Amino acid sequence: MENEVGLFHAKRMFNIVGIGLVVAGDIISGEIIPGDILKIPYGNISTNFEIDSVEAVDYPEKQSETGLILKSNAENTGSDIESIIQTNPTLAVVRSI
Repeated sequence: MENEVGLFHAKRMFNIVGIGLVVAGDIISGEIIPGDILKIPYGNISTNFEIDSVEAVDYPEKQSETGLILKSNAENTGSDIESIIQTNPTLAVVRSI
């Protein structure tokens, strides 16, 4: 059973070599911790990505964002995710209970 624990507004995503896929943006509501699941909608279904780490993303001369480092999911590539979050940037975060 899953319990929604937060909402995340995704602004961008990128790969860090040796770390993995990072979705950067802002926590809209709730608390997000490692082990939670980021649900990325794809048509009528959603693809689930386990959050490996929650980190600050600092930019020169820009406001910091929250970075969700995702565990690898071989089913989807970064470009698939990027196109999805551009059209629907508000993502649910759930926790298994």
